[in-house]
Amino acid sequence: MRSLVFGLAVLFLGGCVEYRESLVLERDGSGTVVMAIGVQEALLRAAEVAESGMYDPASALDSLRAQQGLQVIESRTETREGTRWLHLVLTFESPAALNGIDRIEQYRGLFGHFVLAENSAGQRVFTRTIRADLPETIQESFLTSLLAPMLAKYPWSYEARFPSRVVESNGGKSTGSADDAQLVQWGFNFGDLVAEPRVMRATFARTGLGPAGIAVGVTLMVIGIVVVQVLQRHRKRALAS
Repeated sequence: MRSLVFGLAVLFLGGCVEYRESLVLERDGSGTVVMAIGVQEALLRAAEVAESGMYDPASALDSLRAQQGLQVIESRTETREGTRWLHLVLTFESPAALNGIDRIEQYRGLFGHFVLAENSAGQRVFTRTIRADLPETIQESFLTSLLAPMLAKYPWSYEARFPSRVVESNGGKSTGSADDAQLVQWGFNFGDLVAEPRVMRATFARTGLGPAGIAVGVTLMVIGIVVVQVLQRHRKRALAS
């Protein structure tokens, strides 16, 4: 009966769950992510009746703070027009540090799995795979088929800013930001994410010199210093003679 109450609440509360995210990736792979999770108050009350904290991400903040390589910079909640919003700002040491978030039950299906690699052209390739799972109590009941058409109402939106020009992606540009070559946006709905995994991908130019470039630069600097010193000695000898 508790599962029934919770499932029916999800079914009949249109627009009850919304997710927005903005991620900034720095040159060294670290970065910042800003999240906004909106859940209708009525759904949270239904979750309490069902003795479930599944749809209350604020209840898992301690688990989030315990993730290695992450730091919670800000967390606050507000209620607007019957929807409780959780706002989070996180910093991360690398995209891989974000992978642990998806193992926290209350955040499952929001973050997914991150990979940052390098292709044969020396460009950086950012890949993120997301799959949103329904609570097990709903998956195991007849409510799954009833919920399917309703899930498309819940928007999931993501954007990522990369440290250099994006040369290829499967996302779109921000409205009014056609000249912003470092920003990519992706938009899904909860139904999309439940139906099958979704992959966000972006390839961007490598920035900085890298280890090899730094070594070459240091070598050229040393050679330059030696050449200058030799020329100065020759000049002093010429003046002395």
